[in-house]
Amino acid sequence: MSKYAYEMTKEMTNSKIKATAKSEIISVIRGALINYFGEDSVKMVRVGSTSKSNEIGVRMATVDKDGESLELIATINASIKEFENRQTAKKSYTAFDFESAAREYENYCNEKGTTKKSTKVAKPKDTIDNSSEVDEVVPF
Repeated sequence: MSKYAYEMTKEMTNSKIKATAKSEIISVIRGALINYFGEDSVKMVRVGSTSKSNEIGVRMATVDKDGESLELIATINASIKEFENRQTAKKSYTAFDFESAAREYENYCNEKGTTKKSTKVAKPKDTIDNSSEVDEVVPF
């Protein structure tokens, strides 16, 4: 069941609902990442060369290379999917089908043979212990 509910009105348009939802999900994700990695390791960042976007940046690890410590950074871009079928003057939009997309992912994992394998996660040097069992391997 969904955590939030929005009502579409003349003022609260499709675009405003999606912008509000994106802001809320970014806050949730940032909060979880800050809780795990710490406030100094999670920031909003500007990425891209010509068309810049705002993403969540995470200092998630260090990599030792020949005695030099390098930061391993992850960025996360939240995307709000279409929630209704609609047509503009230039483009048609189709509502995102969550269950269909989830089934497609399961099928993809089954084809790759990677669903719900239990595996050990490598423990980085001098960091938190994350060597616990993982319930699912996420293929890329």
